[in-house]
Amino acid sequence: MRFTLILILLCLNFNAFSNTFVVTSNADSGVGTLRDALQKAAANGVSEKDYIHFNLPGSTEIDRTVVALTPLPLLSSNLVIDGTTQPNGSFGVTNSRVRIFSKISQINDRSTLKGDAIDNLEIYGLWINNLYEGGTSTNAIEILNSGKIIIGGNNKGNFFQNGITISKTKEFIFKSNVCFSSVDGNVGNWGRIYLEAVDKILIGGNENEGNMIAGVLQVHSDQVNISDTRPKYIDISYNNIGANYARNHSDRSFGVEEPRIEIQGSFDNGQPIFNEHHILIKKNVIAACNSDVVIISAVSGTVAIQGNSFNTDLTGTLDFSPANFSFRIAIVLSTKAQCLIGGDNEGDGNIINAQINGVYDANFPEGTCKVSRNRMFCLYGLPFLIHSDIDDVPVVEITSSPFETLSGTATPGADVELFYDDACSGCTPEIYLATVKSDANGKWIYLGSISGAVVASATLNNQTSLFTEAALNMDGLKVINASCGLANGSISGIESMNSQVYKWVNELGTPVGDKLNITRLKPGKYKLILGEGNCSKESPFIDIKDLTPVFDDRNIIVTNSSCGQKNGSIKNLLVGMVDPGALKLKWLDKNNQELGTSADLVNVPSGEYILEARYSGSNCIKTYGPVVLTNQSGPSIDLSGAIFKNATCGGSNGSITNVKVAGTGSITYTWKNAAGVTVGTTKDLINVQSGWYVLEVKDGTACLVLGSAPVQVKETNGITIDEANAKLIPVACNSTSGGITGLIVTGATTYKWMNQANLEVGHSLNLTGIGVGKYHLLASNASGCTKQSLVYEVKELPSTLFDVQAVGGSSAYCNQSNGTISIKVNGLLQPLGVRWVNASGTTVGNSMILTALAGSYKLYLTDNNNCESFYREFSILNVDPAVINRGEEKVTNDQCNLGKGSIKAPGISGIPPYSYFWSDNNGQQIGSGPVLENISAGNYSLTISDALVCSKQTILYTVLNEEKTLLPPILNDLKICAPGDAFIQVMQPGIGTYVLYNENGIRLDQSKSGTFKVNILNSQNYFISQVVGLCESPTGRIRVTIENEGLSKVPNAISPNNDGHNDIWLIPDMINYPKGTVFIFNRYGQKVFASTGYKQPFDGRQNGKDLPVGTYYYIIDLKRACGLLKGSITIIR
Repeated sequence: MRFTLILILLCLNFNAFSNTFVVTSNADSGVGTLRDALQKAAANGVSEKDYIHFNLPGSTEIDRTVVALTPLPLLSSNLVIDGTTQPNGSFGVTNSRVRIFSKISQINDRSTLKGDAIDNLEIYGLWINNLYEGGTSTNAIEILNSGKIIIGGNNKGNFFQNGITISKTKEFIFKSNVCFSSVDGNVGNWGRIYLEAVDKILIGGNENEGNMIAGVLQVHSDQVNISDTRPKYIDISYNNIGANYARNHSDRSFGVEEPRIEIQGSFDNGQPIFNEHHILIKKNVIAACNSDVVIISAVSGTVAIQGNSFNTDLTGTLDFSPANFSFRIAIVLSTKAQCLIGGDNEGDGNIINAQINGVYDANFPEGTCKVSRNRMFCLYGLPFLIHSDIDDVPVVEITSSPFETLSGTATPGADVELFYDDACSGCTPEIYLATVKSDANGKWIYLGSISGAVVASATLNNQTSLFTEAALNMDGLKVINASCGLANGSISGIESMNSQVYKWVNELGTPVGDKLNITRLKPGKYKLILGEGNCSKESPFIDIKDLTPVFDDRNIIVTNSSCGQKNGSIKNLLVGMVDPGALKLKWLDKNNQELGTSADLVNVPSGEYILEARYSGSNCIKTYGPVVLTNQSGPSIDLSGAIFKNATCGGSNGSITNVKVAGTGSITYTWKNAAGVTVGTTKDLINVQSGWYVLEVKDGTACLVLGSAPVQVKETNGITIDEANAKLIPVACNSTSGGITGLIVTGATTYKWMNQANLEVGHSLNLTGIGVGKYHLLASNASGCTKQSLVYEVKELPSTLFDVQAVGGSSAYCNQSNGTISIKVNGLLQPLGVRWVNASGTTVGNSMILTALAGSYKLYLTDNNNCESFYREFSILNVDPAVINRGEEKVTNDQCNLGKGSIKAPGISGIPPYSYFWSDNNGQQIGSGPVLENISAGNYSLTISDALVCSKQTILYTVLNEEKTLLPPILNDLKICAPGDAFIQVMQPGIGTYVLYNENGIRLDQSKSGTFKVNILNSQNYFISQVVGLCESPTGRIRVTIENEGLSKVPNAISPNNDGHNDIWLIPDMINYPKGTVFIFNRYGQKVFASTGYKQPFDGRQNGKDLPVGTYYYIIDLKRACGLLKGSITIIR
C-alpha cells in the first residue's frame, strides 16, 4: 500500500514540472495576465516544456486585446505560447485569435516579445501590433543567441504588423503567418523580417504552410564573427511575398524599394567571405517593383530557385505589376555557388513577368548558373544577362531558315533548350519546346514541327549561355545610291545572327526584297527586318539618295562670239548633286565633240553647245542646252522667211528661196549639202534633191565665213514617221508576246519590220508576236521612197516579287521521302502555280508543302502573267542514323547472388529521345533506361535506338556471379552510464544484413542498418558479422562497459534519526562525477536540496531544519550526456 502511494505521488509531482498557464485577463499586469504567465513559465524551470494558453472573456477584438504598457518579461526556453487556444474564432484571414498591443516608452526596448539565449520556443495564433509613441515601427519579436525557434504552423499562424529580428540562432522555422498587411490581407504595409547568423532557416514549407509577407525578407550571415564557417541552410518555399492574401493582385500599398528577398554572406573590410550556404527558394509568389526582386550575394555552396512566380500568380495568368512603377531584375546572383534557376523537371521552371531583365548572372568565376525551362514574358530587357568576367560561357546560334528543319550550332556537348517567343515585344523564352544536344562538331537539330518564332539557350557544365535573339551587325554596311531616278541603288555588308528570314521594306512598309543584300533600289528609305514576329530586329532606315545632277541657270552669262572667232563663252551655269565629289562634267558641240570639263565654257566660236553632267561610276547622264552662241559682227543670215520647195522623191527639183543676207561690201554665197559638197553659189538654192543644206556667207569685213544652221528640203510623195507615241509591249516569260505599236506613218504603202539580224519579222504597221530583241521599221511607197524608224528594244517583263514566308520544314531520315519544306505566300498577290524541281531537273511537287528525299530543290512560282520564275533553292537535310559507341558500355557481374549486377548501355549519339529495351532470357522486358541494375547472373539483350526507326540495334550480354570476400565489421567499444537499453552500431555499414552474437556464439538479432538495441545488464562482449547474399564475413568484437553500475542501486528512502543507520542518502559511485548535479524537490515542486559533485550528501534537512516526513523527488544530471536520472526518495523518522 505504501509503494502504491509513493508511485502516485511521483506521477503527480512530475506532471507539475511541465505546466500550463492560462491567460484570463487582458490587463497589463496582475493575476491571470500574459505578464503573469510569462513570469511563472520562467520560474518553472526549463527542463520540461511549459504552455501558455488563453481564455479571455468576451469575443470582440477589444476583449481579446492584451495591452502592454511596459516591457513584457523575457521569453524562456521550452515554452509554447498558443493563441489558437482562445475561443471565439480568428481575426480576418489570419489564424490569430489574441492581439498583443504594446505601447512602451523606452526608446531602446521596443520589441513586444523578446528572448535571449533560449531554446525550443514556439509561438502560435498571436496578432502582435507594436507601435512606439509617435508612430515609429518596432519589432513584434526579437530573438538573440538562441537554439530552435518556431513561429507559426499549419492552421496556427500568427499576424505581425511589425518587424521580426532573429540573430545568432541555430534554427528558425516560420510557417503560416501573415505579415505587414491589413487584417483582411488586401492592403500592404512596409515591414522587415531580418535574420542574421541563423544556421538553419525554414520559411514556409509545403503548400499548406506558406506565409504571406507584404514586406521584405533579409537573411545575412554573421557580420561580426566572420570566422564562423558553419554551413547555412535556407529553405523559402510556398510563400506569398508581395501580393495580397488571395494572390490575385499587388497594388501600390505592397510597393517597396528594397529587394523582396535578400540573402547575403559575410564581409571582411568590405570584401566578401563567401560562406557556405545551401539555399532553396521554391514555389513562391513574389511581386515587387522599384527594386530587384531576389538578390543573393557573397555566398558559396548551392542555390536553387525553382517553380516561383515573379509578378504573376502560379499559373502565369495575372499581372501583378502596378502602373507607373519601375521594374528591374527578377533574380540577381553574385556568388561562388552552383546556381540553378528552374530545372529539368516539370514544374521546376520559374514564371517571370514584367521585369527589365529576367536573371542577372554576376557570379564570380568559381560560381555557375544554369537557367532551365523557365517561362518569361513581357520583359523590358533581356531574359538572361551574364557579367563579362564569367569564363567558359557556352554559345548557341540558330542557323536554319524557316524553310528548313530547325537547327543550329552550339558549344559541343551542350544541352540546347528551345522555347517559343512570347507575345510581347522583344525576344523572350516563354513556352518550353524541347531540349536537344549538340554533337561533337557543335551541330544540333530539332525534328519536331514548329509553329512560331523560336528562342534557344545552351547549357554546359552547369553554365547557361545568353538566349538567342536576332542580331544585326552594321559595321560593314555598304550603300550605293541611285542615280537618274533609276532603280540602281543597293545595300550590302550587313551581318545577321539567329535568323535567316530577311525582309526589306520601304517607308510605306511595302516589302521590296527578301535577301540579306538588296539591289535595284530606287531613291528612298529602306530598312531590314531580321526574323519574324516579336523576336525580330530592325535596322534603322537607310537612305538611298538620288544622285541625279541638277542645273541652275538663273545667273547664267552667255557671251556670243564675233567674227566667227573662238571668243564666245558660257559662265555661271551651276551644277549640283548630293555627292559633288562624284560629279563629272563635259561640254559638247553639236557634233558631239568634247570642248571642256568644267562648269564654265570659254574660248569657243558661235554654235550650239550642250553641257553633259554624269554621276561617276554609273551611266546616269543629264544634259543642259543646247546653248546657242551667235556671231555679233560681220555677215548675218536670216532664213526665217525662206520659201522651201519640196523635191520629188529622188528628183532634183527642190529649192530654197527668199533668203535674207546682210553684210558689208561684196558678199559671196556658198551652199553645201550634208556631205559638205558645194551645190550652189547664189543667195537662193534651186534644183536640188531633198536633204539638208548649209549656207556660208563671206562679206567685205575681216570676219571669217559665216555658216547658217542646216535646213531641209523635203520630198513630195515622201514618207514621214511620227514615233512620239511609240509603245513597247514587253515579253512575258521568254515567250513571243512582245510588240511595238503607236507609230504614225504617212506616205507609205508598204511596211517591213526587221530584227537585229536584218531578217523580216513583220509586214504591218504594228509589230506583234515577237520575242526579246531589237527591231526597226522600213516604210516604203509606190514612188520608190523608203524611210527607216528608230531601233526599238523589246525587253522581258520583270518577275513578280512574292512575299513568301516559311511555315516549317523537317529533315528526311532513314533515307526515305519524309523530309518537308513548307511555305506560304502572304498578301492578296498569290502565285498561279508552284513547282518544285530536284537536282536532276525533275518536277517533284506542285504545292506549298513539299515532301521528298534529302537533297536540293528549286522553287518556281507562276505569276498572274502566267510567267514562271525561279524563286530560290532549298535543301532538305538527311538525319544520319544514331552512332552506337560500344566503348562506353560496361558489364558489372553479380556478387554473392545478391541480384546487384548491372549493365551500362553503350553510348549513343543521334536524335533524342533515346530508347532502351532490356529483356531477359525469356524475352520479357525488364528495363527501359540507359543502365540496367539489380540483376542476377544470366543472359540479357538490349535493343537500343534513337528517335529514328532505322537506328535500332540489338546487343546480347552475359552477367556472371562472383563470390566476394567480406571484411569483419568495424566496431568501436561502447561505454554506457547505467544498465539498460543501449545501441550497438556498426561503423560505416554497407549492404546486406548484420548478425549479432553474444559471448557464447548464440545469435541474438539481425539488422540491415547495422544498429542493434540491446538490454545491457552487465559489462560483456558481443560479436557481429556481415551477411551479403550467400557470403558472410568473419565476426568483429565490441566490448560494452557500464561505467556507473553503482548508480543503478540508488536507495529510495532514508531515516535521518541519528541512529547511525540510513541517516544520509548515499549515491554509489557519485564521487566519479565531480560536475554532476543533484536536485531534490518537494511535492509542490519547491527545491529543498541542490549539490554539485555531491560532496555533502542529503541528510533530510533544509537550512539546518528537519524536513517533514514524506516523499520527495530527485533529478540527477551526471553531465556526461547520459540523460537525467529521476526518481523518488522517502524520509522516514
